[in-house]
Amino acid sequence: MSRKGENIYKRKDGRWEGCYKKGVAANGRIIYGSCYGKTYREAKTSDTTTETPQEFIHIINTLIRLNGLEVEICGSWIWVSGNTKEHKEVLKQLGFKFAYKKKAWYYHKDKFRKKSHEELTMDDIRDMFGSQRYEQKKEEEKKLQAAI
Repeated sequence: MSRKGENIYKRKDGRWEGCYKKGVAANGRIIYGSCYGKTYREAKTSDTTTETPQEFIHIINTLIRLNGLEVEICGSWIWVSGNTKEHKEVLKQLGFKFAYKKKAWYYHKDKFRKKSHEELTMDDIRDMFGSQRYEQKKEEEKKLQAAI
């Protein structure tokens, strides 16, 4: 029989660790995440995402209106590349950070801790979490076709 309930336990170092389902990869594999806390309650409450769906939609809609950007959603991360230099201040206000080695901006509010020292390329991230791209040109073409 499968076990049901919360997967929260106390570690040897005294912290509490909670495991939760983060999402599903493109290959169907379940991706798990861990959250830590000094108390049981801290570990239990920190396993949910911190942004609301409305915030996420607002960010995507704002990015789509900016010219020259390529927006890509990988799991619960938003990656922005393309001509980002002229939109640097807008990206900072939205809470994006710049990943120098990937030459792209990213947005992620969940707690994240990489488990290995291995450098991940954007292709590795796409393979792991799957991706969905939004481009300015496609959105403009759809609006023009709808107007005709």
